[in-house]
Amino acid sequence: MDKKFIIIGIIIVSLSSLFVFLNYPENTEKTNKNITEIENASAEVKNLDISKNILPNFKIGKIYEYKITPLSGFLSFQQPNLKEPDIKINDKLYIKGIDRFNKSDCFVIVGNLTQYTQNQLVEKEERFVCIDENGIARYFITNIDYPGMGNHSITYYGENASKFLEISSFLGKFLYGEWMLHLNDNYENTFEINFTRKQLEITYSKGVPILEEKPVDEIHKIFVSVEGRERIQNRECFKVEVKITIESEDSINKEYFRNILYIDVKERIITDAAIYAGQPTVIQAEIKLTKAE
Repeated sequence: MDKKFIIIGIIIVSLSSLFVFLNYPENTEKTNKNITEIENASAEVKNLDISKNILPNFKIGKIYEYKITPLSGFLSFQQPNLKEPDIKINDKLYIKGIDRFNKSDCFVIVGNLTQYTQNQLVEKEERFVCIDENGIARYFITNIDYPGMGNHSITYYGENASKFLEISSFLGKFLYGEWMLHLNDNYENTFEINFTRKQLEITYSKGVPILEEKPVDEIHKIFVSVEGRERIQNRECFKVEVKITIESEDSINKEYFRNILYIDVKERIITDAAIYAGQPTVIQAEIKLTKAE
């Protein structure tokens, strides 16, 4: 019986559909799928640079819209029958307001991500993220809807929320991460994050999905370096290289990601990204900020 993996909600991206669409389940009786999610990201961070040079600059009411475009190399490797126009992924984030959580005020960011494959909705994701005045996530709630498979909700609080947000942003799945507040022209840093991921295995029986959960321990080793500055969409941006190695108990080989993220110097959000996703020399997908108003 075949198995494939759909990676979401490291993360989840956030721009999480970037990886979900790779192996979206076919509705057949003999197909098993694994949907992977980051869970319980109670992580140890080593060598964390604590010198922030800016604080969050979110404006209530502001809207950010992103377009995620899979490129031909990505599709030929994962789904050779699909072409670039066949997959449409959009992520809209809205700075909703201020929430009071555990005696602290925080910005509430609401994200709505949709993915269409051949004009059919295959995923809808809603996120609620609360980020305090120091840029640290207080909670991160994700509600995911897979048509025909039902809904799934993931909730993180405190340190778990903070670490989930960090990993999501390293992978280009969310527009912001607390680590972005530390960036300068000479920035380099190494992170090591240990967490337990909850893996959902979906087995189809007569067209009805059955979910089984399995915890998987993982270690993320992340190296971040600023490679200079570039002007992207009339914004001055840090060009940041992110290298990620993931080791888990259920995989023989390590997973490797190399991403180039362009981070707005003033707003400290992603404006553009090149995602290599396992093939370090071939761009697999692009993320672009299409609207900010």
